[in-house]
Amino acid sequence: MTAPEDPKGVCLPLFRLLLRAFPPRFRALHGDGMEELFLDELGHTRQRSVISAGWFLVRTVVDVARCGLRERRVESRRKAPAPSGPGKESSGNRPAPKPPSIGFGQMLDNLRQDLVFALRSLRRNPLFTLVAFVTIATGVGATTAVFSVVNGVLLKPLPYDEPERLTRIYRTDLDRPGSLSVMAKEDIRDIQDLPAFDAAVGYRQTSDVLTGMGSPALIPVGQVTSGILDAFGLEPLMGRDLQWEESYPGNPNVVVLGHSFWTEELGQDPEVLGRTLELEGETFEVVGVAPEGFDYPGGVRLWRPMVKDPRGCARGCHAYWVIAHLSPGSTLLTAGEQLSVLGEQLAESYPDSNEKKRFSLFSLEERTVGQVLSQLWILFGAVALVLLVAFANVANLLLARSQGRLGEVGVRAAIGAN
Repeated sequence: MTAPEDPKGVCLPLFRLLLRAFPPRFRALHGDGMEELFLDELGHTRQRSVISAGWFLVRTVVDVARCGLRERRVESRRKAPAPSGPGKESSGNRPAPKPPSIGFGQMLDNLRQDLVFALRSLRRNPLFTLVAFVTIATGVGATTAVFSVVNGVLLKPLPYDEPERLTRIYRTDLDRPGSLSVMAKEDIRDIQDLPAFDAAVGYRQTSDVLTGMGSPALIPVGQVTSGILDAFGLEPLMGRDLQWEESYPGNPNVVVLGHSFWTEELGQDPEVLGRTLELEGETFEVVGVAPEGFDYPGGVRLWRPMVKDPRGCARGCHAYWVIAHLSPGSTLLTAGEQLSVLGEQLAESYPDSNEKKRFSLFSLEERTVGQVLSQLWILFGAVALVLLVAFANVANLLLARSQGRLGEVGVRAAIGAN
């Protein structure tokens, strides 16, 4: 194989002169290959720029001189006579020398050199660096975003004390097995009296117009049958919770403020208890403030009682979703058995409204994340695959780029690089 043509006709003679730093035996074995690789790499660097070719020549002079002198020292040690005398083993029986061990300092130095070389290579190829960075950033960003959702929804428990004791109760019609519907206030009152539950509250989310505090504003409100804080095992930050009696006609209008409403609208007024608010044209007295972070359901800003339907339909008025708190020692199984017995008793006592009505019980966590569980895991698996594809693409780019450095790596290996 003929060596590539020397662009100037002077580099090859200079390189041959530098090769004399190596021992004759080494030049006889590797000289031709080193010359060919030198000219090949010189041609590549000249195609990039004259400055690159100049730096390559400078590095080659330094490396060849250093490696040649080192090879001569190795050659001289190889030719040195073996020690003889008592206690000395003959050269034929001498054990093979152990490879030199790499200390921690040498390992750190090698790591530093690798990092410096990697940064220098990336700086010389800004387009490659940009493509690799964007590819990896896209995969990592998508995976991180989805994992934050999976971690918050599936891996972490609900942000309440003793979330395993929180349950959801639904009305099920015997004519429609599996149906899960809203319930009547009187049925909820009976459920609350069961030994399996500390508290049960019906709620529905709506929006009320707030007036008397500047411009009228539409705010999310929770209408409840009783104290919703009690159902979650929480204590009010100030004042008290709502009571069952306050959801019936003839009682004063009262309201419990959410912490965000108390902070943003009233400036954390310490004298807020007893103040009045106007909702839907009616006046409500503030009796309590919820603890920070609690806004169930769906980010409501205050809670007020839902007064009984004036039509007087009692157990026939189904309007509430139900949250219940298990009493200490109760389980979903025991609570479900008590609900089943209650449903049959109410069917006998109130056949007009409860004959085909039964109750279904679920944990709050199951109802909160169960409907999106499989979808979230599928989405997380999909973005993890995107991350894998991104890294595979970058690996392919690195492999393709390494093909262009074969000449450089050959020269490095030929002159003694490890």
